[in-house]
Amino acid sequence: MKSIIRITILSLFILTVIFHSCKKEAAPTLTTSAISNITGTTATSGGTITSEGSGTIIARGVCWSTGISPTITENKTTDGGGTGTFTSNITGLNGGTVYYVRAYATNSSGAGYGTALSFTTLGQAPLATSQSAINVTSTSATLRGIINANYLSTVVTFEYGTSTTYGQSATTTQSPVTGSTNINVSTTVIGLTLGTSYHFRIKAVNTLGTTYGADMIFTTVLAVGDFYNGGYIFYVDASNQHGLIAAPSDQSTGIKWNNGSFVVTNAAGFSTGTGQTNTNSIIAVQGEGNYAAKICDNLVLNGYDDWFLPSYGEVILMRKLYDLRIGNLKADYYWSSTEYSANSKYQALSVSPSDIVGTAIFYKDALINVRAVRAF
Repeated sequence: MKSIIRITILSLFILTVIFHSCKKEAAPTLTTSAISNITGTTATSGGTITSEGSGTIIARGVCWSTGISPTITENKTTDGGGTGTFTSNITGLNGGTVYYVRAYATNSSGAGYGTALSFTTLGQAPLATSQSAINVTSTSATLRGIINANYLSTVVTFEYGTSTTYGQSATTTQSPVTGSTNINVSTTVIGLTLGTSYHFRIKAVNTLGTTYGADMIFTTVLAVGDFYNGGYIFYVDASNQHGLIAAPSDQSTGIKWNNGSFVVTNAAGFSTGTGQTNTNSIIAVQGEGNYAAKICDNLVLNGYDDWFLPSYGEVILMRKLYDLRIGNLKADYYWSSTEYSANSKYQALSVSPSDIVGTAIFYKDALINVRAVRAF
């Protein structure tokens, strides 16, 4: 009887060993959650554990790659352990890219995976539109444009220079730009050269490409008091590209209007734009000598040789330099190239920069200051 019991116990032990040796160790089983909240660089997924397998869940999350069967040796999230449903936030993605993602869970037996799902991140190369410059001064301008970042962080600059090779750049105040709506961007560039045409265009860069806006042009303005083309501007016409310039210092502190001959020269121009014609008329009649119109005509200064004695109207305008305290213009009389009248042999007009003193008629042999001017 005892022998029978021993055989039965031994048989049960052997069967138990055989059962356990034949039992297969099982990884967890789970499903992958649908992908949502897709942006240019992030997305949301997760999974549901349907079975722990042969051991307690150690870790769970999602893994992803651009290959069709991502594993935990690639990119992954870690969202704790245990069973049930979990959510995973995927980050660090590239825009406009197809990814595959699947849920995973690990126990002591290994890793189990859900079904791989694919999605495409948002994004593409940015859109960029150049707009006209505003607030243009003699040395600065505000450059403008419109950017759509197409979901990806986009660095925005303006390229600018005196030709379409540009050569200089400035980052916009709003850079970097994100999102998927049109955004106005701008920057102010300084240190420009007055009276100069500049080319510019907007440039937008994100991880999917570089986009340029169209080439645009602006021209820096010219203002009274600016030093330009040999002297100080004292008049600018409506085009803002032409006007009159006074030499930076006097050509004489006391010289006659004529060369000693009292003759009619037909220098009758009063208004702006007649100084050069007056000067030519005076020299044609007076000829050689040391006198107001002649010393202006002979002047070569700062690389320019087209100076002349200003007309009455031009000297009136030149008074602005005195008001601005520019160019050492004095509160004293300056010869104009305008004769007092059409048949005046003896008298010509002079003007003081001072509003108090004003205009006077002098005999042509009076010793009066001279300041040459030129047109541009």
